[in-house]
Amino acid sequence: MTYEEADVVTLLKIVIEDRKDDYVILKEPEGLGGGNGRGGGGCCSLPSSSSSSRSCSSVGGGFWCSLWWWSKLVLVFIFLAVMGVCFFLWIGPFLMNKEFIPILNWETGTFNKPVLAVFIFTSVAIFPTILLPSTPSMWVAGMSFGYGFGFLLIISGVIIS
Repeated sequence: MTYEEADVVTLLKIVIEDRKDDYVILKEPEGLGGGNGRGGGGCCSLPSSSSSSRSCSSVGGGFWCSLWWWSKLVLVFIFLAVMGVCFFLWIGPFLMNKEFIPILNWETGTFNKPVLAVFIFTSVAIFPTILLPSTPSMWVAGMSFGYGFGFLLIISGVIIS
């Protein structure tokens, strides 16, 4: 196939007339501004388009916005601390007495030492990253084989995985 003058490919140039930015600023409707002159529903929200010159810090409420944010953060951490203490005092001992200790007693009473060693080794080799399933096996290894041999059994199971 040869090239001829009549077979010219036209060059098409596309120009976008309406140039927009890479992002869109979402605006809240006028009636939902919260009535405080600023956009959003809280004291520390961003200004709306109607009052773009007034923000929380320019009105003089920057201190109060910061104080409100930090007080909410402190209240959340106090709540989490109270929940942690409740779990530690009531739920933790209940789970230990009703779930973990009977399972450990059943394991040590049912299996003999070689089978127990294989069971501990495989459970630690299968669950090395999730510590919860392998932790009772570590306890059984320490109680059944002593802390030295139990440590070697656990470390060898972790190395295999």
